[in-house]
Amino acid sequence: MLSYNACSKIGVCMKTKKYFFFILSIFLLTFSIFAQSKVSVTIIASEGPAQIILDGKLYGTANPQMTISLAKGSYDLTVRKAGVGEYKQRITVGSRAMTVHAPLGSGTSIQQPNYPVQPVQPSLYNLHVTSNVFGADVFVNTVPAGKTPFTGSYPPGTYTITVKSPSYPDYMQTITLNRDMTINANLGPSLVPFSLGNLIPGAEIYLNGSRLGVTGNNGRFQTQVQPGSYTLVIRTPGYIEFSLQINVGNSGYNYNPTLQARNASFRIQIPGLQLESSYRRNSPWNQVSLFVDNKEIKNYYGQSLDLSPGQHSITVISGVFQAHLSQNFSAGKEYTLEPFTGMNVR
Repeated sequence: MLSYNACSKIGVCMKTKKYFFFILSIFLLTFSIFAQSKVSVTIIASEGPAQIILDGKLYGTANPQMTISLAKGSYDLTVRKAGVGEYKQRITVGSRAMTVHAPLGSGTSIQQPNYPVQPVQPSLYNLHVTSNVFGADVFVNTVPAGKTPFTGSYPPGTYTITVKSPSYPDYMQTITLNRDMTINANLGPSLVPFSLGNLIPGAEIYLNGSRLGVTGNNGRFQTQVQPGSYTLVIRTPGYIEFSLQINVGNSGYNYNPTLQARNASFRIQIPGLQLESSYRRNSPWNQVSLFVDNKEIKNYYGQSLDLSPGQHSITVISGVFQAHLSQNFSAGKEYTLEPFTGMNVR
């Protein structure tokens, strides 16, 4: 049974409860707004473990990285490692997460001051990197820094920024950081598969004059290129250079070219007979008859002859002298027959 003293007037009791819940709501709303105002700040020391100090207060140890939540504003940051030295910087925390890289001296011991830490304010600039591919990897001087969209704070200097993403060509730019900067990295169109087959191992592959590589032991070549028009060139010892205008579409390119073998080069060298520039009736070569595959070569004066790769029979007759041999001729090779010494190949 409800007593009169506990709540003699129901209206008064209800007003008290409403007031209590109103005060509680204001408190929770204020706490939520305050909590949301915190910003994630990542501090990366060049060596760890290192103490992280903000406005003279020790926040923890980075080994070599530490992430803390800070309200918007300016702070005196000190990153300290005994026996190495310390890094001091005035940082400004805005509305976006940020990364601070702290190089810790050169290994020379520095006497550590007592708290509170006196702020030092060298310049520190924000570097923003965006790309047409979300989540691309960002490298600063080959060191992984994060993913796009990326924001970091760095001392003034020269930096090489590289942005990478699978199936896209890398983006690279060298900058001089002397102010807040934004880099918009366009990684270009995505790469598509490019493959060639039915080739000789070691064949050199060129696109628009740039050497891409060589075929493997299986006679195939595979890589990735951007869609577009190209001049394809294939160079292989013993084969005629292959050249073709091609178009690489969005689905890639696959082709099995047929290469044409170079002819072999063949000539006769007889002691006492000099190579002549052309045929003449009174030439000593008129006393020499040359047959290739049983077919006489007319008007031969020592010049080189082209032979298709493969097996050929060679017969040389001069007076009572006769020489005969069967030779397998390789593409692109030069053969010289000396009747008294044999065949030389180079």
